[in-house]
Amino acid sequence: MAPMTTREATTVIPKWSAENIATFFKQVEAAWDYCQSESFEEEKFCKILKLQLNLDAAKVMENMGTKNQKRLRK
Repeated sequence: MAPMTTREATTVIPKWSAENIATFFKQVEAAWDYCQSESFEEEKFCKILKLQLNLDAAKVMENMGTKNQKRLRK
């Protein structure tokens, strides 16, 4: 079975929604679980997720320390 493509992953990863942040995080977690099961690379997943965020949220993610980024990915 071929690994998931970037195009396929982009359709699965949710776009930022500030309406209900808890729901957004659950959607991100579900998307990662699915992408991981399809052998999609974690680094690519994070890059696509960052592109799906609005500018302010992307800056927060970018400015996180490495330790917190790893915890976010777990």
